[in-house]
Amino acid sequence: MSFFWVRKILSRVLFPVPLLLQIGLLGAVLLIWKRTRRTGVVLLLGSHVLLAVFSLPILSDSLLDRLEKAHPPLTATRLQTWCQETAPTGRLVIGVAGSGFRTAEALAETAAGAPGKLATDDLWAGFNDDFLIRLQEAGRIARLLEASGRDYRLAVSISTDAAMETKVAAIEQYFSRFGIAPERLVLIDNAVNSKAEIACFEALGGKLILVSSAFHLARLMKLADARRVSALPAPAGYVGRNPLAWIPSADALNNFRIVVYEYLGRLEAWKK
Repeated sequence: MSFFWVRKILSRVLFPVPLLLQIGLLGAVLLIWKRTRRTGVVLLLGSHVLLAVFSLPILSDSLLDRLEKAHPPLTATRLQTWCQETAPTGRLVIGVAGSGFRTAEALAETAAGAPGKLATDDLWAGFNDDFLIRLQEAGRIARLLEASGRDYRLAVSISTDAAMETKVAAIEQYFSRFGIAPERLVLIDNAVNSKAEIACFEALGGKLILVSSAFHLARLMKLADARRVSALPAPAGYVGRNPLAWIPSADALNNFRIVVYEYLGRLEAWKK
């Protein structure tokens, strides 16, 4: 079994809710036998206490903050300074880490009103919110590079079962709003994980500007460092915070899930 699937399975087991269910289930089983009944009670009680702890926004938010604050936002000034430190004729690569993209249902519903017509203008609706934020940041950076006259390619990773033509049309339609020519765009459709995305961006040549959600960028930069790929981080989008820090919530559990997944994902940087 590949490391990719080992990490996927391990992360699902260690996510807060599955982990607590496993502890609680083990405790319930141990209650059956008199000799292990006390241990069962401890495990059942412990699972409930841990559920309350993992559900506290103050805990999950503090852990998430460490990930999101690893790299500051990429301002126009920082980008300009970085560009001045690179060769003026060298190519730059804006690499956008992949996220959700679904089009089959949207296309079917849109095409129903116009048989035989490809609804190109509606393809971008298949991008989820996280991906749209990343694409927006990539478009902003691309416009800054256009204004400075730099040569660049904007590479977008979309690893889904959607047709290649559909994915290409979707990114071309979206970035046309930024005035970015199709020849500037590169579709990465064979990167199944973050490590593969870094390798694909590296293969394009040129200095890399790495775009992803703020919490995910910390892991991507570790993976880039492991490959000795120099990259400029461009965080795009931050997870919302609950102002009621001491009241357990489902959002806090989800944030804890993100933290667990991101730290487990860093193991990819150690595997050669």
